[in-house]
Amino acid sequence: MKKILFATDGSHNSREAAKLLSRLFCGETLDLVVVTVLQVPYNILRAGTSIQQEKMIAAERAAAVVAFEEIKKIFEHSDSKLRHVTREGHCGKEICELAANENAELIVTGAKGRSTIERTLLGSTSDYVAHHAPCSVLVARSADSKDLTSKDPTTNFQIVIGYQTTEASKHALEEFRLANWQIQSDVHLVSAISLLSSFQTEIVVDTEKIQQTTNDALLEAKASLSQSGIDATTHLIEADHIADSLVDYAKQHACDLLVVGENQHNILSRIIMGSVSRFVLRYAPCSVWISRNQRQADS
Repeated sequence: MKKILFATDGSHNSREAAKLLSRLFCGETLDLVVVTVLQVPYNILRAGTSIQQEKMIAAERAAAVVAFEEIKKIFEHSDSKLRHVTREGHCGKEICELAANENAELIVTGAKGRSTIERTLLGSTSDYVAHHAPCSVLVARSADSKDLTSKDPTTNFQIVIGYQTTEASKHALEEFRLANWQIQSDVHLVSAISLLSSFQTEIVVDTEKIQQTTNDALLEAKASLSQSGIDATTHLIEADHIADSLVDYAKQHACDLLVVGENQHNILSRIIMGSVSRFVLRYAPCSVWISRNQRQADS
């Protein structure tokens, strides 16, 4: 049984994320831990009386119960087990710590929460979770402000897997293959290569060899997916910016989900902008699955 930590703040985006999760894992029994991190406005914490703080916390707890009941309704026709947990503190930190304590395999969160300010901040909850979680993360995003489940149910779900010849990409491919989703989908295996040098030198690049090596890797990945009955198409793109090209491809093909592997990070590299997963998370027009090898995350 797959253990998933689902973070909800009672917002519309959280409910849509739950619908996406139920659609992806339709027919599978999940061990679903639903977490709500209670939020008390800073001015109340700083200047409010203890009575005001207690009332605010009580109101947040009541709202959390309502939010959990809404999530339960979405999964009422499945055999999944749902459990509700409330925490207090920094949203991102609490979610990641709980995921570690629960040995969760996946964290699911909406791309936007209740706070208008949070939507524009670099350190938003979804951004923090995606890059500090001990496991894989699914950030659900509504395309063009439409519901995630509003598209024609007869239309295949469009999935893009950003593939490179790295251990992170190989793990992402394997995680996707083993997920065994029952949803009708079109799977696009996309490799983007950059043939430009960062320096103005006369380095001779064997373009044909790079293209052939990458194409061979794509065909190998396609064969791996076919073992699980997944028929994928392969696409090789030459671009100046790898992450940007993946986002452009997702836009051009109206994709619903973009899957990328996350390389092992140290503390410094988690702060620096520029990684493929971080860029994709920010600019992709669709939901993003960041696959992380838990053995790497623990090391």
